[in-house]
Amino acid sequence: MKIGDLVKFSRAHCAQPGLDYCAPWLGTILGVTDESIEIYWFGHPGSGYASPDYDITEYDEQWWNTLDYKPFEVANENR
Repeated sequence: MKIGDLVKFSRAHCAQPGLDYCAPWLGTILGVTDESIEIYWFGHPGSGYASPDYDITEYDEQWWNTLDYKPFEVANENR
């Protein structure tokens, strides 16, 4: 994954209990390092998740290292 890629949560992530609401989310990677990734999530009203402030979310290695699956997948690569 690199800056500009369109991403979504992986199927494995959305299959976790209580996380199916994020399946339709799409976002753009704004920054990525070995320690963290910053994603701007677009509005996703079809998910049933209503939050007025879709903005930049940072996910750090402390979070994803607790998972036994990859939480994100590229939906469309920025070439």
